[in-house]
Amino acid sequence: MLCRFPPGAPLPRVCSFGASYTFSKSIDDNTSIAAGDITSEPVSTLVPNDLRRDRALSALDAKHHSVFYASYPFPFHSGDRVLGQVIGGWKVNAIGTFISGRPFTVFAGSNISGTGDLNAPDRPSLNTAFTGPVILGKPDRYFDLRAFLIPAAGTFGNVGRNTLTGPGFADLDLSVEKAFAVRENVNVQFRAEFFNATNRTNFGLPISTVFSGFSYNPAAGVITSTTSPARQIQLGLKIVF
Repeated sequence: MLCRFPPGAPLPRVCSFGASYTFSKSIDDNTSIAAGDITSEPVSTLVPNDLRRDRALSALDAKHHSVFYASYPFPFHSGDRVLGQVIGGWKVNAIGTFISGRPFTVFAGSNISGTGDLNAPDRPSLNTAFTGPVILGKPDRYFDLRAFLIPAAGTFGNVGRNTLTGPGFADLDLSVEKAFAVRENVNVQFRAEFFNATNRTNFGLPISTVFSGFSYNPAAGVITSTTSPARQIQLGLKIVF
């Protein structure tokens, strides 16, 4: 599209913008097929000959995924040649990314079922006496441990795979740029870039092993990582001739 500038301004420059949104659902039996593929999942299923127990949302599922971008040249204009070089010709660009949280599984922490699986895919049971929200959303306690109980020895817990959803992701990157005409065939281009411009903290998944032995794991529900760096600013100057 063309930007509309006030009368007397230079020829209009092109504005551009766009947006995309994806609604999706990914289901599988196990997302991690090799060690290190998906850190939130073991490489084995709970019962290899009964995959229905593990059929659930994929560890890569992102229900909502949206991206937008925009580029806009500011309509600053001055009849003065020197002042026009300073305030005219600026352009701002923006890219925003927003993704809903990924599912994760809570684990019992040991092979309570007695299957001998050293990958410890055993899951706890639901605490039927628990009331209140399971997801607390705090980085020092993302979910409430009291919602789960350790199952009886030799049995499988009734909590499903990937039943909880982790924190979402939001990021806004901005840049401001301008070209200065030095001579007829020489331009100086200035660019300032702001990555994660709002300095938002995007948290990773919490520690999901609920029990340590037969007691609650004090580290369960604690988030120890982020999925994006803090705000970063980068300046650049380029001579084009």
